[in-house]
Amino acid sequence: MRTEVELKTDDAGQLCGVRYHDGYMVRFLLDDQLTFAVRATDNGLTELVLSGIKTLCTDPIWESAIVTDIDVWKAGEAPVSYWKNLLQGRIGLQGIDVDRARYMPECADFWLVEVTTAYGGGFTCLCEGLEVFSTPDPDC
Repeated sequence: MRTEVELKTDDAGQLCGVRYHDGYMVRFLLDDQLTFAVRATDNGLTELVLSGIKTLCTDPIWESAIVTDIDVWKAGEAPVSYWKNLLQGRIGLQGIDVDRARYMPECADFWLVEVTTAYGGGFTCLCEGLEVFSTPDPDC
């Protein structure tokens, strides 16, 4: 049964309380929201639903990519390295601080989510809403 999970992160921003490390991507659906799902090594499913997307940057990503990290920050508290990933290719001559400031204070309480996959790839997203769901292995 699919269950919403309370959003928890550690001090480094890493998503806690759901299984995903070394799982493989089974869903990347972008329409009016982004739905991303990982089949964990225990065969459970972890799903993130990102809504109210302000901006999104994808690095090369392919089917069945192995997920290594999911980091989640409030945008106003996110380290600059996440902003650089989000705005890569779009950072102006005045630098990242000026470009990041364009999103503040409006987006300070938005979520900055970064998913990293093995061997490169992944995505970084600035969004208003974030829900996390877990579905255990149906055979257990």
